[in-house]
Amino acid sequence: MGQALCASLMVCLLTVLPQPAFREGVIWPTAQNALFIVLSPVAWALCVAYFLWLAARRRAPLVQWALGGRFWDPFARLTFGASLLLLFSELGGDPSGSAV
Repeated sequence: MGQALCASLMVCLLTVLPQPAFREGVIWPTAQNALFIVLSPVAWALCVAYFLWLAARRRAPLVQWALGGRFWDPFARLTFGASLLLLFSELGGDPSGSAV
């Protein structure tokens, strides 16, 4: 039940709730606008954290499949390579290994 509640809240935050702000002639009251701006990122982050917590406890197989897919490998290698390049440039070393 928690997964369905979080998923529906995330869909609402993306689609349903912002709609009046995009309609012509409809203006949200200041308090409602401020609450949406302040609380929607918090609600989104809590839902993402809940799904990650479920995946870590092996109770969300769809999330585990999406985050554990082989298609993330190139991005992981790219990130690791970029961090090594940054490390070498910070230390003043030459990442190509050639001596000048």
